[in-house]
Amino acid sequence: MLVLVGKTCAGKSTIRDLLVDKYKMDPVVTHTTRPPREGEENYVDYIFVNDNHFHILDKEGWFAEVTQYNVASGDTWWYASSKSDYEDSDDKVIILNPEGLKQVRKLGYPIFAIELTAPDLVERLKKRGDNPKEAERRIRADNEDFKDLDEYLDCKLINYGSPQKTAERVYQLYQYWLGRRQDVDP
Repeated sequence: MLVLVGKTCAGKSTIRDLLVDKYKMDPVVTHTTRPPREGEENYVDYIFVNDNHFHILDKEGWFAEVTQYNVASGDTWWYASSKSDYEDSDDKVIILNPEGLKQVRKLGYPIFAIELTAPDLVERLKKRGDNPKEAERRIRADNEDFKDLDEYLDCKLINYGSPQKTAERVYQLYQYWLGRRQDVDP
């Protein structure tokens, strides 16, 4: 499975969507208790569930990894991916946060993890229109969450310029890792 991680607004969703559209990778849709943003669809962007349903699934051992965020509003948002998503996973792509990546690595699932970085994260976040207090919280949290992540990553890639070229490079690196390509300069 290809795992994309990156700080807020690093382009993870854009790159995932390009990998799905151009390279026909299967997107793993994770569970969350956070409310949908404008334009997000249930079972497309996330599987949106209430806290009670989420915690029942967690107690039953449904999830491979579980993470939470205490957001600026005072709410707690939960995120998780199911264990079944990691079966037959060669052509799947998932977005995880650092804690989720660490949990999945410790379980021994075969994953190739790329951290996407971008030089203009604050500007991207402002353009997205998130609540300013939540945006500030995310930037602070990212700075803490992404330190000491290198040992869990296979590589880092700067996402600037063309998202299409970034997606192409991600796909090439992943295919090289799978052993399907020998002509890629890692």
